[in-house]
Amino acid sequence: MIMWLDTNRDGLQSDGEDPVSGVVVNLYDAAGVLVGTTTTNDDGFYVFTDLLAGAAYTIEFVKPDGTTLTTPNVAGGDDALDSDAPADTGKVEFIAPASSTNSASEPDNPTIDAGLVTLVSVGDYVWLDTNRDGLQSDGEDQVSGVVVNLYDAAGVLVGTTTTNDDGFYVFTDLLAGAAYTIEFVKPDGTTLTTPNVAGGDDALDSDAPADTGKVEFIAPASGTNSASEPDNPTIDAGLVTLVSVGDYVWLDTNRDGLQSDGEDR
Repeated sequence: MIMWLDTNRDGLQSDGEDPVSGVVVNLYDAAGVLVGTTTTNDDGFYVFTDLLAGAAYTIEFVKPDGTTLTTPNVAGGDDALDSDAPADTGKVEFIAPASSTNSASEPDNPTIDAGLVTLVSVGDYVWLDTNRDGLQSDGEDQVSGVVVNLYDAAGVLVGTTTTNDDGFYVFTDLLAGAAYTIEFVKPDGTTLTTPNVAGGDDALDSDAPADTGKVEFIAPASGTNSASEPDNPTIDAGLVTLVSVGDYVWLDTNRDGLQSDGEDR
């Protein structure tokens, strides 16, 4: 009956993972009536006593702000160590034991646990790199309306946004410590500037290569999940405008250096 921080996101209580105190846990009877509420203690422990033996109940874990619930009921996991609550509802239906001691320190059913995962944010700027040095410089404009995509470790698109009037984008609710990829979609008539210039400040350089526009990264291990001050504010992209040049080659038969009527191209 433990609530813990599942830092490795494997859905199991592992050595070194901390318990979480102060989490609200609710108990509902078979009719959906709230019959009990408590909070986890300093050891992440909660308990409900005086349940009717053999009766149906539901436990609800209320996720603290900035967290989500880890993967429940992982295949092959020890039921005493896994997480049971799905992230969408936080609710676990169960039947109370048929016989019991009604102990508050050693619960008759000690298997209904929940693991939390911290949520974090990532975001920064897209700008027009007019001097093409791969760094954000004074006087260089931010670029609005650029599409930015977010993919998880399996390559599944999990978010999309566009840069605002300040060239800023952000993604929130990333799983702390998980692998992701950000993709900057180049607007027509542009390419991406030189990425990761030697000696450059990571907060000011461009990270996306011109061929793919994609940047792989690991989400921060902890953070505030802020949309205005991202936990990782270093994944930027500089754009360079593309232009064209061209004209004609002709046979200057009168050798005057000018294109004249009747001279062939």
